[in-house]
Amino acid sequence: MKVLDLSYHPLDCRSGRWVDLSRKGNHGTPYGGARPYMIAPGVMGYWFDGSSGYVDCENASLRVIGGGFPRASDQGVATDGTYIYTACRIQLYKHSMNGDRIKASPIIDWHIGGITYHDGYIYAAVSECSSSGTTKHWVYKYDTDLNKVAEYDIGDYFTICAGAIAYYDNHFYVAESYFDGGHYDRIVKFDTSFNYMETIEVSHKCMYGVQGIEYIASKNLFQINCHSQQFYRINTSFDSSTIKIGLSPFTLQDLAYLNDSVSIYNNPVAGRVEFVDNSLLQTFADLIKEEYTIQTWFNVMGGAGTRRFIFESYWFWAISCEISGNNRLKYSIQTDGTSVIKETDRLPSYGAWHCVTIVYKQDNYSKIFYDGIELSDYTGAPSGMLKPFFILRIGTYRYANGRWFKGLIAQPVIENRAWSEAEIRENMYRSPIYRMLRGLPHSQVYIRVPWKQTQGGIYVP
Repeated sequence: MKVLDLSYHPLDCRSGRWVDLSRKGNHGTPYGGARPYMIAPGVMGYWFDGSSGYVDCENASLRVIGGGFPRASDQGVATDGTYIYTACRIQLYKHSMNGDRIKASPIIDWHIGGITYHDGYIYAAVSECSSSGTTKHWVYKYDTDLNKVAEYDIGDYFTICAGAIAYYDNHFYVAESYFDGGHYDRIVKFDTSFNYMETIEVSHKCMYGVQGIEYIASKNLFQINCHSQQFYRINTSFDSSTIKIGLSPFTLQDLAYLNDSVSIYNNPVAGRVEFVDNSLLQTFADLIKEEYTIQTWFNVMGGAGTRRFIFESYWFWAISCEISGNNRLKYSIQTDGTSVIKETDRLPSYGAWHCVTIVYKQDNYSKIFYDGIELSDYTGAPSGMLKPFFILRIGTYRYANGRWFKGLIAQPVIENRAWSEAEIRENMYRSPIYRMLRGLPHSQVYIRVPWKQTQGGIYVP
């Protein structure tokens, strides 16, 4: 099954995306200096400028089911099953389920972050939220008429901002927010009187720290929302090995569990409350955990002596291919056991098209093919599970802040099985790029043609 196929279809002019023909929804969205480029008849590739251009292939794990409403708040959200409560930075609001505002709380002096409902009361994480550090952190307790009835000082346990809060199994969990993405996710556990129990550190770094936390009862998991489109679910012991990363179709903030099927999310960019299915959609990363083949065409046009990534996955480099600082073709596969990092002896010619294929089979082998030929000296022996990811980045590496590719990339395809050498060459021969370079007429009907190779440019018409 193909799980990503950006091979033949031209650009979707309405969205500006590289259209995924696999029907898995992993459409390629360009950023920075990435521009669509007609490579061959029926093939739309991208030109990458070598300084800021890349394309993200991602699909959302969450599905908005409708019924949301506009609101003026941009922080927390909670529900008692009858009403919805939201928070802006200094005030709480009470809404009906269809969005009618019923009441607002008095304005406070500090920053309100996440909120949660438990046993007839709303609990709000409140802080001074100073980037230079502060000890001013509280939990405010409100009744459902939004009258403050108690406050709890938790300043000894936070350094920047107590930003999110959840309740589960007779304990409250308050998570820290930051002004950067350089901290491991930190969650402090309290009893119901906010006596300190323990501090939990998760081996994950949310951008700006944790923005939302909630126990998803129907899944028996916590969900952690970052200040981006990324979230993850984790078991109730916060064991980092249980992390399952997901992607939202909108920027995330807080969330509130409504029932077994639905949770309520704050959508801060759109200024809306959204109703979202609790079941996660399957992503292409889920489909290739045991084996995969990725094939693409590329044409290097600059950047000698620097690392230039043809593609790499994010969060981890489960899929990775680059031109190294030594100008050699290199591939990497990250697992939770023995990973693979192989720099080959091949020096891709500038201004010439090349086809690279990487094949992975869990606890068995990894292989790289260059222009249809296996580079057998660079076979790997990966072990363990493939590391999780939720975006494939084309034209840069996983963090998309450097290591830019300069040149053209076209026809990236991923399939959730290991192709044979014969299949790899067959798929390469079928490409309109191959036909163009061999001087053959464009045709959707495949005709086998002789294969020749020279040092200066691999295709000889």
